[in-house]
Amino acid sequence: MIPEEFHRFFWDCRPAELDVETNAPFIMARLLEHGDVAAARWVLRMYGPQRIRAFVLRRGRQTLSRKTIAFWRAVLRLEDEPCLQTSSLQRSRQFWNV
Repeated sequence: MIPEEFHRFFWDCRPAELDVETNAPFIMARLLEHGDVAAARWVLRMYGPQRIRAFVLRRGRQTLSRKTIAFWRAVLRLEDEPCLQTSSLQRSRQFWNV
């Protein structure tokens, strides 16, 4: 069960009805993206760094913002993962990034 203190991050559903295993990808995405430090600690304890690492590598680009991916890349030491590298398109559009 998701602790009540994190129910506010699940504004569009009934958090008490979420199963931490069945709904793990949804819960991780929501708390990694919108959660606070306490939520991040709970996610780490609940799912462990390896499972979060697998989630970020498999589904991170589709569900997490670039800022959140950058944070978890540093925390989980995923800096060299090619699937999380920023697009080279940004570097080639230097005049548009003023």
